Order: sequence, then structure tokens, then C-alpha cells
Amino acid sequence: MMWTTLFGTNQAQIQRTLTCATLKNAQKALWFCMPGLVIIITMGCLNGLVAFAYYQTCDPLSAGIIKAGDQLLPIFVMEIMGSIPGLPGIFIAAVFSGSLSTVSSGLNSMSAVLLQDIVKPFIAPTISDKKAANVSKIMALVLGIVCLLFSYVASELGSVVKAALSMFGIMGSPVHGVITLGMIFPWANAKGAFAGTITSMGIMMWIGIGSFMYKVYPMSPMSTEGCPNNTTGIWNNSSTFSSIAMTTIPTQSESNTIFPLYDLSYTYYMLLSPAIVLVVGLAVSFLTGHNDPKSVDPRLICPIFDVLCPYLPEKIRKPLRFGIIHKDKYKIQSKMAQMITEAQLITLNPDDVQDQQEREMFIDVKPSDTSETLMNGAKQHIN
Repeated sequence: MMWTTLFGTNQAQIQRTLTCATLKNAQKALWFCMPGLVIIITMGCLNGLVAFAYYQTCDPLSAGIIKAGDQLLPIFVMEIMGSIPGLPGIFIAAVFSGSLSTVSSGLNSMSAVLLQDIVKPFIAPTISDKKAANVSKIMALVLGIVCLLFSYVASELGSVVKAALSMFGIMGSPVHGVITLGMIFPWANAKGAFAGTITSMGIMMWIGIGSFMYKVYPMSPMSTEGCPNNTTGIWNNSSTFSSIAMTTIPTQSESNTIFPLYDLSYTYYMLLSPAIVLVVGLAVSFLTGHNDPKSVDPRLICPIFDVLCPYLPEKIRKPLRFGIIHKDKYKIQSKMAQMITEAQLITLNPDDVQDQQEREMFIDVKPSDTSETLMNGAKQHIN
């Protein structure tokens, strides 16, 4: 669900997708991206499993060697490969390069959104392209400084990964839900989409803040029974480790006494949030007067059953289209794009005297003009 949100509704990814010339090219780009994504996710999962098995009897977090779970992989790399010259530096370089690439695309997306949705419509509608580019760069710089300040705040929240994914689930997943609502359910209206989005954000923010306030961190059971009394290597400088008792750390899987949903893992925020949007959005849409599927633009609706169940008989799939005709729905769009392109190729010479005379023959017509007024104006132009 997280990757569906990132690749389907995230602003940074949508900007990349829109650079493709056609829909087919965008689909091919996403398919080409999938093998690399699968490899990255698989390697990340394997890293976590290996680290969990390696520290099963001596958890550095429980022993006080590290202060947050984000530090587990670096200490694991340093302990395993710290004696090999160059490898720790390559690891750090890879971490920073991945972080910088993600941050740069995010800053570019946010500055583009602010420029197109706020600056141009409300502040400077007639801004030139050169000034717009400079404004976009300044906004990217300011947003970068703000992100640096928020990184300090995130470090105080504990795990940076938990804070980042929690915020993404709270603020980003409702967007995924409302787009899914509009693409798949033709009955949804504006009131339903707005109510579903606001409700989802409110509930998820309540759960996220409550989880942080009551320090609910679901963890797998770990132990420090296998930790040596006299540590060596990378743990020599730890002053707290020698005082840790060799006991098993209890798991934090017990239900919270304040509210059970506070125990929900932040990884499930991205599943719960769109579900709330869909349920509330459809309920409000039907209560306030849902849209007629036949009146909806078919280009805005995804034939989900034709995509997922293409081998079903036509007599079963036809009622699942809810009266929407999807056949040849993109031909009109292609024809309009062709007409716009042809119109853009037509250039007028401002120095052409004949064109100027023809333009002067046009009469400005106002709604309040009477037929007598129009006739007098036409006579004046003819004379």
C-alpha cells in the first residue's frame, strides 16, 4: 500500500510520470522501475532479518548501546565490516546519496506546487517564466531550511523512520484514498470526497499523536542474555553496557489501556487511512445525492473489473461497469490534442496589413446592445 501511494499519488512521482509523452510511455516507465524496486525492498527486508537474527540474544537498543532503532543498521555494518578498509565509507556514502536524491526531488515538487497553485493564481498571475524560475529556486531553498529544522524535531521524536512514515500515512494516504474514490466509484461526489479526506486526516492524526504521547512502540521480543560482560570492538566505549543485567526484554505487544488503536503499527496507517476515505466518502455521497454514473466523464473512471478480471464473461463484466462506456473513450482526447497542436503551428504575422484590416472589421458586441446599435456599428465599419 505504501508503494502504491508513492507511485500513484505522490507529487514527486507524478511530476516524473507527466514528463512522459504518452500514457503508454508512462506505463512502460513504471514497469521498468518495478524490478529495481523489488530488488531494493527485498534487500531491505533481508537486512532486517539478518540484523534481527544477529542481535537476537544481545539487542543493542535494549542494552543502551544505541538510542534509536535507526542506529541499528550502522552499528551492524561497523561491527561486521568495520575492519575492512573502505567499506564503512561506501556504506555512509550510499546512505547520504539516497537521502539527498529523495530530498531534492521532494523540494522540487513542493516548490512547483507552491508556484503553480499559490503564486501564479493569487500573487503574480502575469509573472514571466524567468522570474517564475527564480521564485521556484528561492522557495526550494526556504523549504530546504525548513526541512533541516524539522529534521531536528524528528530526531527528538525517537525513530526517524517511524516519524516519517507516520506523517506520510497521516497526510499522504488520504490523498491516495480520495483519488481511488474518484477513479473507481462513479457515484462519489465532491461533498463525499471532502468529508472522507477531512475525516481520514482527523482520525489518523488522533491515532498518531496518541501513539506518540503514550509512547507506544510495538516491538518483537528481544533479549540481552547473550551480551558479554566485557565487551570488545565497537562497544568498548559504551559506559552503560556494563551495567545492563542479562535479562530478557519483554515485548510491548500488550494492548494499550487508553485506546486500542494507539497500539496500531505506523505501517498500517497507509491501509487504514484510504479505507476511511472510501467508507466515509461513499456514505456521504449517497446521503447528499450521488452522481449518476452515466453522466460522469468515462476518461476519469478506471474499469477496475476489466483490468483485474479480464477473462470473466462479458455478461458479468458489463453490469460491473455501472453504465459507463469505456470503449474508445480516449479517442476524443487524442483528437482534441491534435487540434490544439495544429492550432499552435499557425502563426500570424503582426505586420500583415491585410490581417490588421480584417481584424478592424470585427464589431465588439455587448449583451446590452440592441439590433439598431449593431446595424449602426456595421454601417460605420463599412463606410
